Amino acid sequence: KRVLTAGRRRQGLTQEEAARKLGLEQKNISYRENHALTLRLNDLLLLAQCYDVEVRIGDLVLGGAGK
Repeated sequence: KRVLTAGRRRQGLTQEEAARKLGLEQKNISYRENHALTLRLNDLLLLAQCYDVEVRIGDLVLGGAGK
């Protein structure tokens, strides 16, 4: 949870701005940030790319801007 929220804030985005950027509603961003442990992988990667946060699964690194 903290990683996604921190990543969004580091990008200077509010939840509303992130939602617009991703074509979602603000409540969807809030839910995903607050329930990060139960996110589907594609949702996690979508947020990771938007927030420029890397997702590591073992030696595999996904997400982040331009990745």
